[in-house]
Amino acid sequence: MKAWEVTVSWQQRTVAPTRAEPPKVDIRFPCPALSRGAFLVAFLVVGLGVVYGGGSWLGVAPINLLQPEWTRTHMLLVGAGLLLGTIAGFIAAAFAMLIPVRSEPFNDFLITEWQFGANTSLAWFMAIGAAVSWSLGSERAKLLVIEMGAERQAMAVIGAGLCVGLVIGAAFFAAVVFRLSPVACALIACAIALPVSRWELLRYGVTGWQWIAVGIAVPVITLGVSPAMIERDRRQRRVIMEDSR
Repeated sequence: MKAWEVTVSWQQRTVAPTRAEPPKVDIRFPCPALSRGAFLVAFLVVGLGVVYGGGSWLGVAPINLLQPEWTRTHMLLVGAGLLLGTIAGFIAAAFAMLIPVRSEPFNDFLITEWQFGANTSLAWFMAIGAAVSWSLGSERAKLLVIEMGAERQAMAVIGAGLCVGLVIGAAFFAAVVFRLSPVACALIACAIALPVSRWELLRYGVTGWQWIAVGIAVPVITLGVSPAMIERDRRQRRVIMEDSR
């Protein structure tokens, strides 16, 4: 056989993947809430670790959230924290997606807790901030938060909102199981949020009616937006399970 014939034969050979479709990942019992929770934890641990740990190691002053005076080092630390935290979050979310959650009711419970915890903590933070600013005035409220420690107060308010959201989420899950009416569920949620909003605002010296507004508005908002997100996560789980078969 001549050399040119070998070349022609090689050029006519079809090179193609052995599979008609890419292999499917074995994710038979995923839990979107568990994956998102893993992403958040990894992002916060790595991101904050880079910002504060790196700042302490480099000897730079901590960042004041309300009066930021960022140097180039601060900007590099924040950028590195966001980048590395995001990478760590995606890695943690991918591993968490492989953890099988076989029980459908338990998966629904985790989804409910995630959505109510996330939505309530965000709404709570905004509502408490608005109530304090409304009662004390924006400048006085800002000085008070700086005096009390802006970062510490932000974590305290978000933590209180998260706890309220988790309790409301558990109550909502129980209300769905026992087929309670939406009105009864809303009353239970407000009964949970009102005492906490009263205590939260008293820490800042707010004694007016604002605690009632926060204690009613936040549960109503979260009860309005969370069920649709819960159903989206349940549908996402079913789609992933079908694609993994």
